[in-house]
Amino acid sequence: PNAGKSCLLNALSGGEHAIVTEEAGTTRDSISVSFAVNGHPVRMTDTAGIEWRAEHEPDSAVLAKAQLQAIEAASRADICLWCVDASDHDQAPAIEQLRRAVHTREGYKASIEHWVILTKTDLTSASPSWFDEVRALGVSLSMISTLTGDGMDSLRAQIAEAAERRDPTETGGVIGTAARCRDSLTAAGLAIGSAIDMTQLQAGHELVAAEIRAAASAIGDVTGEVYTDDLLDRVFSRFCIGK
Repeated sequence: PNAGKSCLLNALSGGEHAIVTEEAGTTRDSISVSFAVNGHPVRMTDTAGIEWRAEHEPDSAVLAKAQLQAIEAASRADICLWCVDASDHDQAPAIEQLRRAVHTREGYKASIEHWVILTKTDLTSASPSWFDEVRALGVSLSMISTLTGDGMDSLRAQIAEAAERRDPTETGGVIGTAARCRDSLTAAGLAIGSAIDMTQLQAGHELVAAEIRAAASAIGDVTGEVYTDDLLDRVFSRFCIGK
């Protein structure tokens, strides 16, 4: 709680999507925002911080539901960012939670990446005593300040690199580099242009169909969609091509 998660969401997305106050526990309902990081589409979810209260304490029922939302969001994530306040030296509970997550991976995707984001570095220049414990876990470490902007460009680059190496079959979508998308779209455009030329030259149906199939395949590389053979049947049923 109060570790700068909402500030980080706002800083990366470039908008005031999450409410930010000095009071811990401001974020209850999870907030998801889609935006681009260095040209790569990402969806980031800001959740309630990890905390526990006794059942008789105020807001304990609301807090429990917020914690469940946070757990559900983490279970779907490709990357889990553990925001830790650099000025807070008592992080034993957070480190233990991180250690369990890294070692067991229970409740997470098989390919989940855990990153520790040391926030509010503008409030202290010294590395906290628990930093070595985090390094021993072998997780990624970043030091940032959303107030001064220190470390933010490096974090954006790290997110972009992670997006490039994600396996689309694992994430359920196609996250390609700009170069790869450009090559596929160029190939699709050339195939469509060739199909038009063949139509004007009254070439055979099979030659036009081959170019349309090549264009559909190239576009499918970008969108992740798989065309079906009846696509060509629909094209030829509606248009008089090659006569």
